[in-house]
Amino acid sequence: MQIRFADDPCLTAAREQLLVHAGDIRTDRRWPPYATAAAYDGIRSVLAVPFDLAGVGPACLNTHCDRPHAFDSAQIQAVQQMVAATSRTLREASLLLRRRDREAELAAATASRTTVERAVGIVMGQYGCPQEEAFRLLRTASHRRGIKLRELVAELVAAHPADH
Repeated sequence: MQIRFADDPCLTAAREQLLVHAGDIRTDRRWPPYATAAAYDGIRSVLAVPFDLAGVGPACLNTHCDRPHAFDSAQIQAVQQMVAATSRTLREASLLLRRRDREAELAAATASRTTVERAVGIVMGQYGCPQEEAFRLLRTASHRRGIKLRELVAELVAAHPADH
């Protein structure tokens, strides 16, 4: 239901990074279109607690109840503690994923560099030229063929398996 509205308790909590509690959605005036639809669907209480994801993006846990004033201070505190623990876990997972992505990028760059070095060696062997000249020839060939250098060197290395 929430995706139909421009604003609601969950979006407000995520955007402002503040707990949002609507004890009785029928009398709360902060989100009139949402409140009307929520009350029609039987929602009376809403508790929205934002996750602290440290720049990963806004997110929020949205809890509803069909009774007004259903969330007491102990329940609100319990939900906040659960969201805080989940936030820590999600931040750690995000850090691990970013680290894995950086490692994969480094591995790809290293593999690409190794392929370029092999291709340069192949050209040096075929034309008896120095390294700089071999690299210039590869760049010129990739430009003339209209393909990226990494594609050209990959083709060249694949075509010369004995030179690996």
